[in-house]
Amino acid sequence: MPEYPPARARFFMAEDNPGDVELMRLAVEDVGIAADIEVAVDGEVAVARLLDPGHQPPDLIILNFNLPKLQGHEVLTVIKHTQQLLGVPVVMLTSSNAQRDRLLCGTADAYFVKSGNWDELLRIVRHLRDMINATPTKRPTTEQKLAKDHFWQQRDLGPPGIGGNPIADLHLTKASARKWVGETLDETGMHQ
Repeated sequence: MPEYPPARARFFMAEDNPGDVELMRLAVEDVGIAADIEVAVDGEVAVARLLDPGHQPPDLIILNFNLPKLQGHEVLTVIKHTQQLLGVPVVMLTSSNAQRDRLLCGTADAYFVKSGNWDELLRIVRHLRDMINATPTKRPTTEQKLAKDHFWQQRDLGPPGIGGNPIADLHLTKASARKWVGETLDETGMHQ
């Protein structure tokens, strides 16, 4: 069983902007986290590496929403359907502040919007440090996170026989689930 906090953390970052990767490296160093950061430049590379049986699961996964080839929320869905990655905290760190994008990333452990402010980035990295320092038994599982969100109590949604297993139903966005039960939404997934 690995020790927590790990002696040297392993971060996996899916980010296509080299400047953002370098800022993350500097912020991690500034906060005092001993970490190696593995980088995937697009969503397809991220999925291939994370699903590679020879690839040890990282201590933390950081995803940008707007990735080439596969979007961050698509990578997130793959992660949440992969047994060996279910205990790994997944953080969305992105420039997208759209409500629709936040809804698509509802199963992430945290969602942060890049502000370009150094102090804000340091605050985010301190939060990441606290996440990796939490013992795995104290981290909420995906099932626990989804149980707190009433829209993912899907046994109450849709025709009989659909729902009841939020993990199997992750392909439904919260917005589509709301439409399914008859709520009127605009294009961002908000109530009209």
